[in-house]
Amino acid sequence: MKNSIFNGTIYQNGKKITEQNISGCNTEQPFTFAGYAIPGFDKKIILLLSTKGDCFEGGYIYESLLVVGGLENLKKEYINYYKGDMPLVPNEGTLTVYVNDDTKNIDSNNQPEPINENTEKDGNKSNIIILTFILIGILAGFFIGRIFKK
Repeated sequence: MKNSIFNGTIYQNGKKITEQNISGCNTEQPFTFAGYAIPGFDKKIILLLSTKGDCFEGGYIYESLLVVGGLENLKKEYINYYKGDMPLVPNEGTLTVYVNDDTKNIDSNNQPEPINENTEKDGNKSNIIILTFILIGILAGFFIGRIFKK
């Protein structure tokens, strides 16, 4: 299976900071990020991205570094987390994102807010319409069958 390229957009307080192309296998996989301060730079951080980047034989974990600049009011509190040779794992200092996490803003708790709050309602409306057409089709088939059976 060939890998795909995803467009990752980084926001801070609802403001778009940068975009990065990210390699991955499919839309169901998680992308885990950890941020690290760069000593001497107040507006830059390094993001470590850990994800399935090579899709051969079920996938292999790739890790890459992204330098992100233009940030404001960075909180550079130290989180006691040692990154060894193993892939990055979710913890209190990481953010895990999925391709389907459409966002317009990331709140102060690093939780994405959905772009369209009516998505669930729209999905339910579509399901009702589909079920209505199925029911009409069944009833029409029943009546047509009764007419031809006579």
